[in-house]
Amino acid sequence: MSHRPARRLRTSANLGLLAGLALALGCNSVAPKAAEHPPAETTPLAEVARAVSPKSTSIKRPTAYTARVGPYAFHTDFPLDVSDALYRELEDLPEQIEQELQLTTGQSLIQVFLFDDEEKYHAFLKAKDPKLPLRSAYFFAEPVRGYNNGPDLQVYTWFSPRLKTDLRHELTHALLHGSLKSVPIWLDEGLAGFFEQPPTNNGVNPLHLEALRSPESSTRPSGFLPDLTRLEKLREVGQMGRAEYQEAWAWVHYM
Repeated sequence: MSHRPARRLRTSANLGLLAGLALALGCNSVAPKAAEHPPAETTPLAEVARAVSPKSTSIKRPTAYTARVGPYAFHTDFPLDVSDALYRELEDLPEQIEQELQLTTGQSLIQVFLFDDEEKYHAFLKAKDPKLPLRSAYFFAEPVRGYNNGPDLQVYTWFSPRLKTDLRHELTHALLHGSLKSVPIWLDEGLAGFFEQPPTNNGVNPLHLEALRSPESSTRPSGFLPDLTRLEKLREVGQMGRAEYQEAWAWVHYM
């Protein structure tokens, strides 16, 4: 890979073709039970207004308030200001994905459970599945049929400093799985890494790029050695470490 940032090729159809080809070839990473966000490495937002509520030992998911934003239903235990620019940007995410990949994102309603407290969030996930590693956000594709006879798509996260990135990442998973029957794990995470960035970034993930360009900051001592064949053999999210997230993003951005 060149030490210059790669020029983004404005060939939207290539990504759609790539997704279709991967599915046609029978890659086996089919709608994982849970898609993790990669380990935190994104610069936090400058300011995030964090909701304050009494501490609770409850491990129930938030249900006191529900706010509809585009194809998402946000469930919280505090009133949510959906006029905030963050939610307007999320409302535009399906159109951005459709334009880039030349596919429709489906009609499924995506349930977003937004905890106001990190402790409550982790307590709920621990009760849901004790084997889940600590992550700031999760996407689940439940086997039961949900809204409009589609899959039951659920995103869980909390009101953290990286809320914007987490929501864009996990909602990309949900939008893809609401449209496609299966998505290879490397492609699923590569696309989420691409669309987690603000639209003005054109898919460039600065921290991934820096890690791939600099052996000193890379998780691989020998530097970046792209190997798509190896990525295609991965079947579980647990096999995706930081290096795999970085490489998956690089392949998606290149294409």
